[in-house]
Amino acid sequence: MSRTRLLALVVAVFALTGPSTSTLLPEHGLTYLPPNPYTTSSPSTTPTDLIRTRQTRSTDLSGSYLITAPWHATPGFNFSIGQPGMLNLPVPENIGLQSGGGYYWEVKCLHENCTFFGGQYRLFYSVSVIQDVTTIFVQTDKAIYKPGQMVHYRVFAVYPDLQMYDGNFWIEIKDPNGNKIQHMSDVASREGVVEGSLGLADQPVFGDWVITVQIQTATRFDTYSKSFTVNEYQLPRFEVVVDMPSYALTTDENIQGSVKATYTFGQPVKGKVELHVSRNQGLDSCGNEPRHMELSFDIDGEAKFSVPKTDISRVASVYSGSQIKVTAFVKEELTDVRLEGSTVVTFRSTPYKVRILDNTPSVFKPGLPYSVFAQVSMQDDSPVPTSSTTLTMVTTAHYSIPSDNSFLYSTGTFAGTYALPIQDVDVPPNGVVKIDLSIPANATSLDVTVDYKGVTDYKSISKMFSSSNTYLQLSLLGQDLTSRQTARLEAKATESMGKLWYQVLSRGLVCESKVVDTQGQHVMTFDIPLTPMMAPTAHVMAYYVRSDGEIVPDAIAFNVEGVFNNEVTIEMSTNKSEPHTDLDVYLTADPNSVVHLLAVDQSVLLVKSGNDVTPGEVATAVGKYDAGNTPADSTFALSLSQESIRSTLEGSGLRIYSDVDLSRTRPPYESLPPAYPHMQPGQTFAPGAAFGGFTTTT
Repeated sequence: MSRTRLLALVVAVFALTGPSTSTLLPEHGLTYLPPNPYTTSSPSTTPTDLIRTRQTRSTDLSGSYLITAPWHATPGFNFSIGQPGMLNLPVPENIGLQSGGGYYWEVKCLHENCTFFGGQYRLFYSVSVIQDVTTIFVQTDKAIYKPGQMVHYRVFAVYPDLQMYDGNFWIEIKDPNGNKIQHMSDVASREGVVEGSLGLADQPVFGDWVITVQIQTATRFDTYSKSFTVNEYQLPRFEVVVDMPSYALTTDENIQGSVKATYTFGQPVKGKVELHVSRNQGLDSCGNEPRHMELSFDIDGEAKFSVPKTDISRVASVYSGSQIKVTAFVKEELTDVRLEGSTVVTFRSTPYKVRILDNTPSVFKPGLPYSVFAQVSMQDDSPVPTSSTTLTMVTTAHYSIPSDNSFLYSTGTFAGTYALPIQDVDVPPNGVVKIDLSIPANATSLDVTVDYKGVTDYKSISKMFSSSNTYLQLSLLGQDLTSRQTARLEAKATESMGKLWYQVLSRGLVCESKVVDTQGQHVMTFDIPLTPMMAPTAHVMAYYVRSDGEIVPDAIAFNVEGVFNNEVTIEMSTNKSEPHTDLDVYLTADPNSVVHLLAVDQSVLLVKSGNDVTPGEVATAVGKYDAGNTPADSTFALSLSQESIRSTLEGSGLRIYSDVDLSRTRPPYESLPPAYPHMQPGQTFAPGAAFGGFTTTT
C-alpha cells in the first residue's frame, strides 16, 4: 500500500556524535539523550576461566532521541509533536479524502554532521488519522406519539471541541416496515441546527420509527439514527413506585418495602394494590411469563408490605446473586384505571462490600509514599453503620536478594516472601480508607488484601523499573474539579530534579505543554488552569531527564466537570401555575447565543423517555476521543504509572518515539557464556583437562 505524506517536519537539530552526559534541547522541543543508560560492559572471558561471568546485551545509543506525539491525528486540529515547546502542525480538514491511506510525519536534520541513531539524517513514523470527527445529535419533542400527532425534531452535530458543524444535512424518516416516509437532502442549518416536523397519518404503522441523519464532513460521511414510538396510549393519571432496598440478604426471613401512588400533580392515589413477586427474567420459549406469587392490599398514597422468604422460594431460587422482580399494579378507586410500577431486588450473602479503588497505583516506587485506597459500603453503596467499623489490611512482600553469580543457583535461594505487619484502620463516615504502606527496600512486588467483616478484596502491586532506582510521583491536590478552576499538582522525586516537562491531554489532543524549573528541589507544586477543552478527563504526563540520560516519568488522569464553553442557565418565574396562565422563562448565555427550548408534559415522560439530548450524552460523545485511561469517579486522580517508562508515558494518551529501550521492566537480560567454547587452532579435546576440556598441541 502506498504511503501518503501527511506532515513533513524540518527541524534544525544537533545530534550527539559520541558518548556524553549532557542533554541537548533543540529549539523545537525534541529531546536528545546521551548514550543508553541501561548499557553495561562485561569483562571478556577466555576458555580457561574457571568462573563463568554473566553477559549483558549492550547497545550503543549515541545521539539518541525522544519524541512524543498523540496517538492519532485529528482533521482540522493541530498535531502536536515534542516538548517542552509544542510544535503544532495543522492537519488539513480534508486529509481523509486524500489517496493512499497511509500517513506519516517526518523529522529531518539540516546540519551536515547531524544524524540520529544509526547514522540516519531523518526519522519518520506512521500515524493514523481519526475519521470520526463529528457527533450527531437528534432531539424530538416526545419519545412516543399517537396517530395524527405532529412529530417535531431538531438535528445538529458538533466537533471534538464542541464547535457546531455548519454544513448541510441529509434527513430521512422510515416507519417500522422500512417505508421511507420523509426524505430531505442538502438541508441548510440555522446556526448549526435544523428543525423539522412530520405529521402522522390517522392510521400509521405502529412501532418504532427511525430518524436517520447524515452529514458530509471533509473526511467522510457520518450517519446517526434515533427512534421514536408510534402507538395508541393514554397519558397516565398517576405514577406507581415500588420502594425497596436494592438488595436483600439470603438470611432474611421477610422482604419488606412499600408502594407509592401519586397523581402527576402531587396528590395521593386511593385504591387497591396487587403485588406480584417472580424471578427477574423475561418470557420463556413458549412466550409465558415466569411464575409469580401475589399479595393484595389497600393503598391511600402509600402502603407498606412484607413478603415471607418461604413464599418467594416457591417461585424463585434464593442464593447470593439471584434476583427477583417485584411489580405493583394499582387500581384507582374512582375510575378503575390500572397502572403499574416495578423494581428488582438482588440477594446477597452479606450486607457489606469492600473494594480497592482504582486510584490505588498498580506499581510502587521505592523511596516515595505509597497508599492503598479502599472503600467500605453497604451493598446499595450507602455508608456502613458508624459502630465497629474497622478495616484490616494484610500485605505479603515478595523479595529478592542481590548476590554475585546468583544466576548459577536456584532462584528460590535468592527470592521469597514474608508478611508485613497487619494494619487495622477505622473507617470514616464516607467509607473511603487511605492506608499508608511502608515498603521494604528489597521488595519486588506486593500482594495486598483488605478485609471488612469477612468481605475481602485483593490487589497485586509491582515495582516500577528504574536502572538508577530514581522515581517521580505526581499527586493531585484537590478533588471534584470543574473547568475554569485551577488544578494544583505536586511532583515529588527521590532526588533533586532539573527541568520538569509536562503535557496535558484531553479528547486526544495536547491542551498544554510546559517546562518548569524545579531549581534542584525534590518536591514542587505547579498549577494548571482547567479549560472546558480539558473536560471530561485530563491526562497529565510529566518527566525529567537525569544527567546520565535516564528518563524519570509519571502520569495521572482526573475527571473535570464542565465540558461546555457557553454556560447556560434557565429559571422559571414560578414553580406552580394554573392552566391558561403565562409563565415567564429566564435564560442566561453568552452574547449572540441561539437558545432552543423544549417543554414536555411530565405525564408523557412516565410513558416513555429518551427523546432529549442531555449534558451527559454530550460529555460521553467528546470523551470517546480520549486515548488514555480514565478514572472511574471524580473523587480521586487515577495513577497511570506502570512497570516500564514507555507504558507509563503512553498511559496518558501519547505515543513515544525513541531509540532508547523504554519498555524494560527489569534489569538487562543475563545469560551464561557457552560451557564448551569453540575449539581454537592448535587445540585438541582432552577429557579431564582444565575448564573446557581443551589442550594446546605443539
